[in-house]
Amino acid sequence: MHQCLTHKHPPALQITYADNPQRDAVDLLGQSDFPNLHLESTAVDFGSCLSDTTRRLPVRISNNGAVDVLYSWAWDPDSFKEDTNSIASMNMKAARTPKPPTVQLFDVLPIKGVLRPGESELVTFAYFAFPGVKASAMAQCMVEGGPIYQVLGRR
Repeated sequence: MHQCLTHKHPPALQITYADNPQRDAVDLLGQSDFPNLHLESTAVDFGSCLSDTTRRLPVRISNNGAVDVLYSWAWDPDSFKEDTNSIASMNMKAARTPKPPTVQLFDVLPIKGVLRPGESELVTFAYFAFPGVKASAMAQCMVEGGPIYQVLGRR
């Protein structure tokens, strides 16, 4: 129900007594701590890039929780989309130039790491501007024992 997100449980304990109509309640507070991250952004727009260059953009990730976060990044191969209507893309098709695989267009560093409670770090997303290719893809941050976060990279 809570998808591995840290949350608080604010129920009250009801106390009843045998042979006595008195009822009492004691407020309790419980908390389930999961390894969670806060991402500064869920989209990275590389904008215009000079062909055959790499553009890098940072995104800060933070562990605002009470437990260590072990994470790793991967690009979702099913999320890769190419803008085939651009003039450059049409020229590439006409010249029968092969398209590069997604892993050559997008990158993320560091690919894995550990954040202690209260720590944060910059994750760098990179896009290689292959001539004639305008694309987007979804990076997934898998947190061990926690949720999967997504960041859309697009150009």
